[in-house]
Parts: sequence; structure tokens; C-alpha cells
Amino acid sequence: MRIRDFIEEKVRDIRKTVGRETATSALSGGVDSSTCTVLAHRAIDDRLKVIFIDDGLMREGEPQQVRETFEKLGVTVNIVDAQAEFFAALAGKTDPEEKRKAFRQAFYTVFGREVLRSGARFLVQGTIAADIIETKGGIK
Repeated sequence: MRIRDFIEEKVRDIRKTVGRETATSALSGGVDSSTCTVLAHRAIDDRLKVIFIDDGLMREGEPQQVRETFEKLGVTVNIVDAQAEFFAALAGKTDPEEKRKAFRQAFYTVFGREVLRSGARFLVQGTIAADIIETKGGIK
């Protein structure tokens, strides 16, 4: 299958699934979520609500850089400033596993709240199967 055919197929699939509803995309700026966000935007345009969570742990200016990059593609990105929540969740923790779990819980809390606020019926999330398996298995 050619790349162009794959893209067109996925855009059709998203358009058919979402119909006239809205969807929320979890954008991290990585390859997986960026690809899914662009495909969903092509499929449903302004009915896609894109959320980027600023946890305060990224490179300086990275959230704004992601927003600017996607704006060039016609995609509006809502940056959610959740730095205080992430810092509070991590405060006093020194064990790497405790930090990982605290970060994950803070992410789920913030993202869940933002998805509910968006009112979208569908969630677009770019991740690979291995990430899902590792998360469910408590590895990640």
C-alpha cells in the first residue's frame, strides 16, 4: 500500500467514525500523537479539539514551539498549564518508580479533566501497542 493511500484510508476511517461529532486529541509533540492529530484534523477539521499538557518538565519553549508548528498546519492547539499539579505530585519523591507513578497519575488526572471539559465524544490518541501493553502490565 502506498503512503498516500494509507493516509486517505485513515482520514476516511476517522471521518466515518466521528461523523458529525467532535473529538479530542492528546498531543505530546511526539511522532505518534502528531501523526494522529494531523490525520484527525484532515478528517474533521475544526471539530478536533487538540490538547497539549504543559507539565513544566519539557525543554524551555517547547509547548509554544509545538503550538506554532501545528498552527502552520492549520491546527489550533490548546496548551494546558498544569505545571503546578505535576510539581505538587512529584514533590518529596526521590524513588524513580514513585516519580513515574506520580507523573502518570497527574497526567491522567489533568488529561481526564480536560477531555471532559472539551465535551468531545471521541478521543484521538497516538500511541503504539507496546506502550499500551507496558502500561497495562505495570512496566511503564
